[in-house]
Amino acid sequence: MQKALEESKDVKQLNMEVQSEIRKYNWENKWLKGDEYYHILTHADQYIKTLNFGKYPPKTHPPTTYTSPISMS
Repeated sequence: MQKALEESKDVKQLNMEVQSEIRKYNWENKWLKGDEYYHILTHADQYIKTLNFGKYPPKTHPPTTYTSPISMS
C-alpha cells in the first residue's frame, strides 16, 4: 500500500512538472512570437503527448507551409 502511494505521488509530481511546461498560446488567432514558438519547440515531446499533436518526420512538412503561409489574424 505504501509503495502504491509513493508511486502515485511520483506520477502526480511528474504530471505537475509536465503541465508547468505546457502553455496554451493563442495560436488559433495569431502568429506565435519567437519566444512562444521557442518554448513549444523546446518542450515539443510534452506538447505532442499532452495535446495529442501530430509530428511530421524530418523535412516532410507540406510545401504550402513555406510557399503559402496563412495568418489567422
